[in-house]
Amino acid sequence: PKKRSKLVRLATTIEKKLFRMSKIQTLTGHSGAVWALAFSPDGSILASGSSDTAVMFWDTKTGKNGDYNRIRTQYSLLVRTLAFSPDGSILASGSCDWDKNKTVMIWDVKNGNRIRTLGCSFQFLPTHFAGLFSSVHSDAVKALAFSPDGSILASGSTDKTVMIWDTKNGNRIRTLSDHSGSIEALAFSPDGSILASGSKDNTVMIWDTKNGSRIRTLSDHSDFVLALAFSPDGSILASGSIDKTVIIW
Repeated sequence: PKKRSKLVRLATTIEKKLFRMSKIQTLTGHSGAVWALAFSPDGSILASGSSDTAVMFWDTKTGKNGDYNRIRTQYSLLVRTLAFSPDGSILASGSCDWDKNKTVMIWDVKNGNRIRTLGCSFQFLPTHFAGLFSSVHSDAVKALAFSPDGSILASGSTDKTVMIWDTKNGNRIRTLSDHSGSIEALAFSPDGSILASGSKDNTVMIWDTKNGSRIRTLSDHSDFVLALAFSPDGSILASGSIDKTVIIW
């Protein structure tokens, strides 16, 4: 009953807001399709990622952008996903590159400078050895999520893995590799103790963020899981799928 009441209130609020919606303005500047969007935690900045390989920062009050508004990411293809840290000081970007090594880049929101690139490729090693030591995704990075305290970043990839990164030094903490399909969605619980991952293997996996162990697998969807969201108090997880359903857990 309590969960149902929460959902009814949420649906009513969304319906009322959508009913009142009207276009405020159109932001132009990208020369390719826009694939990724993210608001800063305080709502003052909107970041956009595009197939033109650029990330742009927009002032949400004026719709304008500053001197560093257009970041050339050095990706070879599109910017697929974006995520702001909880304090809004850094932005993470992930790509669908043509090259072999798919990285996550970390940007300083104040000046647009790249702080670091997560992952190394050991390109000097033969291919069959490099895979053993590599700490970088081997395919497109499609999902990113910061922990609530900003200390770790999770990245999900078409290579079927979730990588956990230390945001202070850029080191990879661990790789979660139980999924048998591309990772499409990631979400941390509000207290940061749990990470949920949604995949093209039709499952949602629940992970303990302290030790990386898989707590359980939710397998009620009959098709790809593309979206995840925790309720503010962490008691409810919602998952959305190509099977046309949203499941509340």
